[in-house]
Parts: sequence; structure tokens; C-alpha cells
Amino acid sequence: NGNTTAICGVSTDITERIRAEENMARLNRIYLTLTKINEAIIHIRDEEQLFYRACRIAVEDGGFMLAWIGLIDEATGAVRHVASSGPAVRYLDNIVISIKDTPAGRGPTGAAIRQGKTNICNDIVHDDRMKPWREEAGKAGLMSSAAFPLFSGNKPIGSLNLYSDEPSFFTEEEVGLIEGL
Repeated sequence: NGNTTAICGVSTDITERIRAEENMARLNRIYLTLTKINEAIIHIRDEEQLFYRACRIAVEDGGFMLAWIGLIDEATGAVRHVASSGPAVRYLDNIVISIKDTPAGRGPTGAAIRQGKTNICNDIVHDDRMKPWREEAGKAGLMSSAAFPLFSGNKPIGSLNLYSDEPSFFTEEEVGLIEGL
């Protein structure tokens, strides 16, 4: 009919705002998790029950795929899992972890205990340290992990291990909060 039709629009990139909101939600989840674990520490006196409850809280409130606690077997240097929770808990059935400086001890858990400091793996698929466990982790859908050493006095006795189904899950802020636990 010879008339011209036009459409006018305005758009705004809100990517940064969305990232900030997602980060805030993740940090709030970690705060809630830490609060509940601290409450459990105050009220539960049985070590086994406390470990199991902490793992369950990490999964249910923290959104982790797997949380487990491993303690050192002093006689063998192996890390034996004493408590765990999460949909990927079957991962633990087929892995061997050590605190010795061998391939089985160079992953996040063995290194965290041996060095007495947090050890992060934000890319299980491509991190060479994870080679002994990569296939099992892939089957379980695990993409990143963090190991936080547990101490008795000044001596590392084990670790709290958290896993996510997202690569690059563990940020400096989250790690700092969890280390405070």
C-alpha cells in the first residue's frame, strides 16, 4: 500500500547484573551452609554423626553434588572416607586416595592433607592431577572439587571434600568462607 512501517527498540545488556545476582545467591547458599554446620558442631558430640550431618548440610543447603570427609589411616597413609552425602556418592566406591606423594596422593585431597592447606581443582576433565579419578568423576558428573584439610591441633588428620557438577565452581570468595569453617 506504499506506507512505511518502522519498529523502534532499546536493549540493555544485563549480563553483569545477572552474574552479580548469581554470585550473591551462591554466597548466600555458602553462608547458610556454614551457619547450619556451625550449629551442628555446637549440638552434636558424636564425631561420626557430626561428619555425616556436615556432609548432608553441604549437599542439601550448599547445592554440592558430593560432600565427603576422609581421615588418614596412619598405618597405610590411605585416606578412608568416613562420611558422605550427595547424588554422586557412588563415586567413592571405586577410588583410592593416599597422602603419599604418589599419583594417588597428588589430587586435591591428598595434597590438602599433606600440605595442610586448601586445594582446588576447578576443571577435573583437564587437570592432570585428577588423572587417577577422572573416569569415575566423569561417570558421576563431577566437574570441579575442593579439599579443605581438617586439623587436630596443628596436625592435618583428614579433609572435607566438596564437588560440583559445574566447572570453575569454586571462587576465591567461596573458598575463603569455607576455610573459615
